[in-house]
Amino acid sequence: MTLGLIARPWTVRGGVHRGPGTDLAGFDEPGYAVITWSYVLSPEGKGTVVTTRTTVRCTDEPSRRRFLRYWRIVRPFSGVIRRESLRLLRRRVERQAATG
Repeated sequence: MTLGLIARPWTVRGGVHRGPGTDLAGFDEPGYAVITWSYVLSPEGKGTVVTTRTTVRCTDEPSRRRFLRYWRIVRPFSGVIRRESLRLLRRRVERQAATG
C-alpha cells in the first residue's frame, strides 16, 4: 500500500496541495515536496515482515533546501512514529490471528 501527498511540510500548516486528480509522478509545480509512504510486506519463514519506506521528491532547489532543514528537526520523531505504527499493526494482526 502506498500513500502520497504534495505539500510544503516546512510551513506551519503544511501547505497541502489540493488539486483534483493530481498525478504525483508528474507534479512539478515549484515550491513543493512530493512525499510517498509505502508499506511493504515480505514473506519470511512462517510469517511476514512489514517495512515502511518514505520517498521525497522536491520540485525545485529552494524547496529541497527547506525540506532538508525541516527534516533535520523532524527525522527523530518520524522514526518514533513509524516504529509505533508498526508495533500497533503487529499487535492488531496478532490479536486477529489469535481470535481466528
